[in-house]
Amino acid sequence: AIAIIGLLSVRRGGEASAVLPPFVLALLVGMIAFQKVGSPQFVSWLAVPVILGLVTHSLGRSASFRVPAVLVLVTASLTQVIYPYLYGYVISVYPQMLVVLTLRNLLLFVLLGWAIAALVRSGSWRSGEVGTDDGGAPGSAAPFPTSARREKVGEAGRTGRAPIA
Repeated sequence: AIAIIGLLSVRRGGEASAVLPPFVLALLVGMIAFQKVGSPQFVSWLAVPVILGLVTHSLGRSASFRVPAVLVLVTASLTQVIYPYLYGYVISVYPQMLVVLTLRNLLLFVLLGWAIAALVRSGSWRSGEVGTDDGGAPGSAAPFPTSARREKVGEAGRTGRAPIA
């Protein structure tokens, strides 16, 4: 389902730099939240899409990634409290630790909801809304083509010659 939402976001005109961070975050959180084994090191995997989202936002290519950054930080902190320090209390079924574990798991589903919503919104994201759409000039996240750059390439393909600037 997440892959289909990602594909639809790209087909609706979402730029790769806007779609990729929430897509990867949604995939990872979905795998973590719905599996039988909740291994603590899985939470560290969430750092990669969050950092990618923060970087693409700083380049003006995607929406803000502050909310998931805070959610992942809190989730990682709760995971660190549980594993390895107080895991014995979880096994002994102390109510306080079960509340911490439940809160951590709920935060994973909140994060999943945020990532899916951001993925849906990224389909309407345009690079020209933030910063300038300079068609691939230095500092414009060159691996990710902007709308203007795609139009220039498309125009060159239709006419067989490069567009006149």
